[in-house]
Amino acid sequence: MNVLVDVDYRPSDDEPFMNERQAAYFRQKLNAWKEDILRESRETITHLQDENHVLPDLADRASSETDRSLELRARDRQRKLIAKIDSAIVRIDDGTYGFCEETGEPISLPVPIEMIVEKLYGLTIDWDDIDEPAGFVVRGALAPPTKTVVMNTRHLDRFERWVGPERFTLAHELAHWIYDANPDQGTLDLGGEADVFCRRDDTSQLDRTTQIREQNANQLAAHLLLPDELVLAADLTVVLADLAATANAWGVSQQTLRIKLENLGALDAGDLGKELEGFRGQAGELLVGLSLIHI
Repeated sequence: MNVLVDVDYRPSDDEPFMNERQAAYFRQKLNAWKEDILRESRETITHLQDENHVLPDLADRASSETDRSLELRARDRQRKLIAKIDSAIVRIDDGTYGFCEETGEPISLPVPIEMIVEKLYGLTIDWDDIDEPAGFVVRGALAPPTKTVVMNTRHLDRFERWVGPERFTLAHELAHWIYDANPDQGTLDLGGEADVFCRRDDTSQLDRTTQIREQNANQLAAHLLLPDELVLAADLTVVLADLAATANAWGVSQQTLRIKLENLGALDAGDLGKELEGFRGQAGELLVGLSLIHI
């Protein structure tokens, strides 16, 4: 049965979870995501074919080979993602999409980041004392050779006292695994021999490339913990009425929640107490991505 979905439709808590309309909505999102990936893949192939010539300069040749290797690796990851999208569409058809495989409950906030780290990606979460270079605060680290996320016991008191830092650190290191790790070789794509990557609070002393990697990891961590669709499905009048309570219930810091709401257009960056000015945010892919996990 084909269900028409209005362009302005967004799933909400006021309707049955994964009803026909929601199922049609997510099927549409998944198919659109798949088409985008296939289009990017075709563009990658065309680009590689256009550059299929020998460069006379050795430095240019080395740079070209590096770019080619990264593009091929990205294409391989896209291929694997398409397989997950196809699997998710099958789950929509059989009625299991959006539900936790372990409990059968609907996927909701707070996102079970530990389960995602350990079950989906097969990483081990460990606790140990991590030495901190002068001037740096290190919350956690990723060791690709052992597929281990190490949480720094030096900050155990902070992790236990405050809601958010522990979960964000786990999501941050998972983001490095997704973005920067080479699972087949147990290394990080850092252009060097580093076998450990750490989450630091202050990145101002890092080189530009590492700063960008840290920013990317932070952005993905925020999306993993607060998928756009789950946030937009909430009653934002309640959310905005008490940001502290909402952040605590969703397992994130108030800062992370504020940034998410600002990015979605649900919160005025200049006045946190201002009334909701309407949604400008587009429906994001992160609930789609989370449902691919079928945790």
